[in-house]
Amino acid sequence: AQAAPAEETHGFIIFIRGAAVGREDLTTRRGPEGLVISGRGRVAPPLDTVTHSAEVRYNADGTPLSLAVDATVQGHTVTIRTTFQGTQALSVTTEHDRKVSETHKVSAKTTVVPNLFFGTYEALAGRLVNAAVGNEFPAYVAPQLEIPVRVRAIYNESVQAGSSVFPVRRYEIGVANPGGDVVMHLTGDA
Repeated sequence: AQAAPAEETHGFIIFIRGAAVGREDLTTRRGPEGLVISGRGRVAPPLDTVTHSAEVRYNADGTPLSLAVDATVQGHTVTIRTTFQGTQALSVTTEHDRKVSETHKVSAKTTVVPNLFFGTYEALAGRLVNAAVGNEFPAYVAPQLEIPVRVRAIYNESVQAGSSVFPVRRYEIGVANPGGDVVMHLTGDA
């Protein structure tokens, strides 16, 4: 008999420049079929985004299968549907009743990180576990383009929640954007 998929649900706070601006709740399901990350969230202005639902699916070998996002961005309904076939990402985005279809070349094991839902970084965090400073990972910012994400630093730290203290690992990553690198911090279990 096959083991049931391992499922984990948690929430996290989104910070921009040190200020809490939102929250997302996500469920991660890992099983023989692969990885599914799903959830919803809200981010205050200036991003002003409500993610009603988001889901990204990966095969067991880490190749992306699909992305689905339903959101409201600054009062406008936005949907993204992306499917992956080999090294092609096929996206259909609808905004203001305008539908746009795009195809992009991506790496076979790209990590899917749409701008509308930070919870998808859970897949990148899993890939960072064995990373070293200087390692690069491809990330597809759906539905725009694939960019390199470089590990800039790794810090072993402790976090206190109530009276409990537990070890964490914080990754400083540089996300290559057309206007220059954006520095982000991902914190996960040590």
